[in-house]
Amino acid sequence: MLENIISPETAKKNPVTILLIGMLYATVGVISGSYLFPSEPDVAAIFITTVLCVPLIYKFAQEEEVIEMHHNKIELIRQHWQLISLATLLFIGFIAAYIPLSAMYPQTFQAQIETINAITGKAISDDVLVLIVTNNLKVLGFSYVLSFLFGAGAVFILVWNTSVIAVAIMEFLTKNWTFLVFGRYLLHGIPELIGYFIGMIAGLLISIASVKYKPNSKGFIRLTLASIDMLLTAIVIILIAALIEVTISPLVV
Repeated sequence: MLENIISPETAKKNPVTILLIGMLYATVGVISGSYLFPSEPDVAAIFITTVLCVPLIYKFAQEEEVIEMHHNKIELIRQHWQLISLATLLFIGFIAAYIPLSAMYPQTFQAQIETINAITGKAISDDVLVLIVTNNLKVLGFSYVLSFLFGAGAVFILVWNTSVIAVAIMEFLTKNWTFLVFGRYLLHGIPELIGYFIGMIAGLLISIASVKYKPNSKGFIRLTLASIDMLLTAIVIILIAALIEVTISPLVV
């Protein structure tokens, strides 16, 4: 039932709705995972949230296909970014829900805490920018490939990343109670999420093209070129986000 609550058309009319849907999905995932799978609540919570939002993500991908096949260049850019902003709101909704939930259900976020500790331990090296760029491009690559082979796998990675960002914000809030913390993480976190989502949609476009069109058809070629264009755009955004994370985000305290 939950996956049928909202469509891309409804979200365009009221973008706040998709933010609330993201918070709802994340909350349902954490509560369900904590009580139904107490031995592995962290993985279960992310998995359930992924299952809930996969139908909506596929609706976004199908909408992208329609945009690619039937709009001129200016309208194409406008419609693309409208959908990408809506999807970003969905993942921001996850973050907004995971922040308090990580305090209420700490046992459900142990894996995220271990991941943050591991990243923090590596971040003391001199090549911080190289480390961040390499890690983020790996995530982008996995998102692209998995969305082509198995769309839910890419969504799982993105939901996991939002949970890690949320736990990092919550941990920082417990030590330095200030709302500037949100700026510290979201300043580079939002561009990262946009880049990851563009990469995921790019992979889904290739998947749709492979299923619906013959390799030498105009539809296949157009969607393939659109996919490559979106992937290159995602790489540029990921690089910009990494630069922000290294140069600007540390200044926000």
